[in-house]
Amino acid sequence: MADKKNHLTCTLLFSTIIAIFGNSFLYGYNIGAVNNPAEVVRRFYARILLERAGLLHHHDDESINNNMTTLKTTSSPVTVASFINSSSLSGNESITDEKEIEKEVEEDPVLELLWAITVAIFVLFGMFGAFGSSKIADHFGRKKGMILITFFMFIAGILGAIPKAINSFEVIIVHRAFVGLHCGLSMSLVSLYIAEISPKQIRGALGACHQLFITIGILSSNIIGVRQLTGNDRLWPFVFAFNAFPSFVCLVCMPFCPESPRFLLINKKQEADARKAMQRLRGYDDMEDEMDEMKIEASKMQSVKAFSIKQLLVTPGLRLPTFIATMSMAAQQLSGINAVMSYSSFMFKNAGVPDNIIQWVDNHSAFAVIGIISMHTYVIGFAIGLGM
Repeated sequence: MADKKNHLTCTLLFSTIIAIFGNSFLYGYNIGAVNNPAEVVRRFYARILLERAGLLHHHDDESINNNMTTLKTTSSPVTVASFINSSSLSGNESITDEKEIEKEVEEDPVLELLWAITVAIFVLFGMFGAFGSSKIADHFGRKKGMILITFFMFIAGILGAIPKAINSFEVIIVHRAFVGLHCGLSMSLVSLYIAEISPKQIRGALGACHQLFITIGILSSNIIGVRQLTGNDRLWPFVFAFNAFPSFVCLVCMPFCPESPRFLLINKKQEADARKAMQRLRGYDDMEDEMDEMKIEASKMQSVKAFSIKQLLVTPGLRLPTFIATMSMAAQQLSGINAVMSYSSFMFKNAGVPDNIIQWVDNHSAFAVIGIISMHTYVIGFAIGLGM
C-alpha cells in the first residue's frame, strides 16, 4: 500500500501542470513582462500624449524606425509636459528625427508617473486579489475558483493585444490591473489545490513546482521581450497578449481535472464525490485510510478557534510569531527585488551598459537556467524516485 500512496499518476501530474501553467507561470511571467519592452512601450506612451495634444501626427508604427516626424518647437529642452502646457509654439526650428524626440521626452515627469502607475498597479490589485482569495476558494472550490479567475487573465490578454489598434495606453494600465487581480487570487488557490491533491510523500516535490514555474515565467517574459523577438516597436503588444494563451489552455483543460477531495469532503460534505476524485488522483480504489485522515482533520478543525487579525496582534502567544512572519515577508519586498524585476533595464542603462547588451544582461539567464535545472532535478527525481 505504501508504494501505491507514493505513485505519481497521469491525472495527478496533468492536474498539477495545468494548475501551475495557468497560474504560477503567469504570475512569474507578468513580474518581468514590463522590463525588456519598457523603452518601446514608454515611447508609445509619449507619442500618444503628443498626438492628443495635437503636436504630433499619427503615423504607421510598422515603419516607425524608418519614418521621420516633423514637429515645430522652441529651442528649449523638449518634454511631454512642456509640449502640453505650452500656450503657443513658435520658431522655425524642427526636430525631424524621431529618435531625438524620444530622447528628449525620456525623462519627462508625466511619462514617469504614467509608467510608474503601469508597473505598480499590478501589485496594488494583486493585494486586493490576495484578500479575496480565501473566500473564492471556500465558496467556489479550488478548481472552479481557478477557472473563474482565469477569465480575468484572458480578458487581460485581449486588452494587452489592442493598445496600438485603438491608439490608447490606458488599456495597458487596465490590462496590468486585471493581471494583478488574477495573480493575487491565484497564489492561494493554486498552492492550496496542489497541496490538497498530492499524496503526503510527494507533496513537497509537487509543491515546489509552484515556485519553479514562477521562476520559469520570469525567465520566459524576459526572453520573449528581447528586441529580436517581440520587444520592438512593431510586436511589443504580443508580450502582453501572450497571457491569453496559458489562460486559454487552463480554461480548456482545467474542467477535466478533479476537484480537491479535501474541499469536497470537509467544505461541501460530499463524501462520494471526494472518494471519486481521490480515486482518479491516486489510481486505485482503496481510499479508506486517506478518507479517514481527512475526517479526523475535519473534526479537529471544528474545535479550533478562528482568530481575527486583531486577535493575532493582541494575543501574547501569537503576537511574536505573527510579527516575525510578517516582517520576514516585508523584508523580502524591501530588499528591492520587485524594483529589479521591473526596472533593471533602466538600472543597467543608467549604469552605462550599452543598449544592445542590456536585454541580455537583464535576463540573468545563466543564473535562471542553473536554477531551473536544479529545481527540475529535485522535483522530477524526487517525485519519480518515490513513485518507483
